[in-house]
Amino acid sequence: MEKLLPFTGILSNKPEENPDFFNWNRVKLRYCDGASFSGDGQNEASQLYFRGQKIWLAAMEELMALGMKNANQALLSGCSAGGLAAILHCDKFRNLFPSRTKVKCLSDAGLFLDAVDVSGGHALRDIFAGVVSLQNVKVNLPGSCISHMNPTSCFFPQNLVANVKTPLFLLNAAYDAWQLQSSLAPSSADPRGSWASCKLNHQHCNSSQIEFLQDFRKQMLGSIKIFSSSPKNGLFINSCFAHCQSERQDTWFAEDSPLIGNKMGTITLFGRDALFLFLFLHLSIIGLMYVWFIGLILVLAYFPWKHGLLKTPYQPPRVTCGWWGRFLSYLPAALCASLDPLVAADRASCCIIVMAALALEKSSTPLTRNLKAGFPPMSSMYIGLNPPAKAAAEPCPGSGN
Repeated sequence: MEKLLPFTGILSNKPEENPDFFNWNRVKLRYCDGASFSGDGQNEASQLYFRGQKIWLAAMEELMALGMKNANQALLSGCSAGGLAAILHCDKFRNLFPSRTKVKCLSDAGLFLDAVDVSGGHALRDIFAGVVSLQNVKVNLPGSCISHMNPTSCFFPQNLVANVKTPLFLLNAAYDAWQLQSSLAPSSADPRGSWASCKLNHQHCNSSQIEFLQDFRKQMLGSIKIFSSSPKNGLFINSCFAHCQSERQDTWFAEDSPLIGNKMGTITLFGRDALFLFLFLHLSIIGLMYVWFIGLILVLAYFPWKHGLLKTPYQPPRVTCGWWGRFLSYLPAALCASLDPLVAADRASCCIIVMAALALEKSSTPLTRNLKAGFPPMSSMYIGLNPPAKAAAEPCPGSGN
């Protein structure tokens, strides 16, 4: 195991890379139990012991003793399995602090869906069932869910997020790369390997595979409808083929990050003067060209992969969403829905920018930084505390830990 962990993205201590959180105290809990810090079981016959829940409790106890209890603001975040942990422990984390402390949670790539795989089965459900049973996770699942659903179902975020009382922000890719590879098209569900190329590079997907992926996206958006209706919550669902975005520098705060408050050119175009601008454009030759351009976008939006607009192989050195996703991210909800009739009934396709904006404070910060305003990421959990401290890349305590 590496002895020095690079802190980038939301963990960076460089103001130019992480303007809103660079001077916060940061603690990274290394993922270790396989059940998102919720396991508490043992099998004496096989000598298997799972203590994720106890590790969580011990870590919180130590951090509170070290001064976390005095925090003015606290953010619990995590990516992947850590993102699921952030959901599972969000309210418990809130209860550690006095009422004066502002506490929020961020789940990055933790929205694992109980979706049908390419064979018609439920690969991830089978995996979760084994984890929940083996590690006795049931005892640590919310009673509000266990009372009417089985423990495995209550380990899926889609059945949990609507009942989280603490403000929660969801950051996820609608075409989650890990879920595509490991739960939608794992080798067990695709013995002939017909998905082998597609799940590694979406440009190799055929029309039926693209349709399957688009259906998965619709399921994801549908699973958070109730959650998104609460004004205390926020979400940002983009059209990337990615998994974990808040800890990556290029997806957290890059030079080309879109802006909200200080109005980047595109923001200005669709700001308060949008109506007058649209009238002017549509009554001119430029307006005709503009209509043609919007029409072209609509056509390409239906088949973005075929036209090579999203050139983002799984886990490349840099991950970008492609210009279509970014274009939509600039638009207000009404305009967004009008531009994408496929999802006119669900604004979530517009990268959830408007839903997220409901929880955002007025700010002149880039979009990715604005996650902090509504709330503010590899299989770990991150705890951000304010007032600030220092250090970005901390050596792990002890040898080999």
